[in-house]
Amino acid sequence: MLLPLILAGNGKFFLLIILNSVFCLWILKRSRLEALRLVILRVWLIVLEQKLKPFMLAIAALIIFVNMSSSVQLLMTVT
Repeated sequence: MLLPLILAGNGKFFLLIILNSVFCLWILKRSRLEALRLVILRVWLIVLEQKLKPFMLAIAALIIFVNMSSSVQLLMTVT
């Protein structure tokens, strides 16, 4: 199911988002709803990446960065 998405467009960007999602799932074991929200956001950004201009990709990258920052803050408060 994921292979066509990896092969379409920029596969490295897609793989980075998937690895990032797995990392967030691992970090947020206690908050499965938050982890699911992060995965859905990343898949949505992949869909947008296939259709939008580079300016919008920059905005998508900023959204990912903000989400990672919040994930790290959550990790620090949990531990």
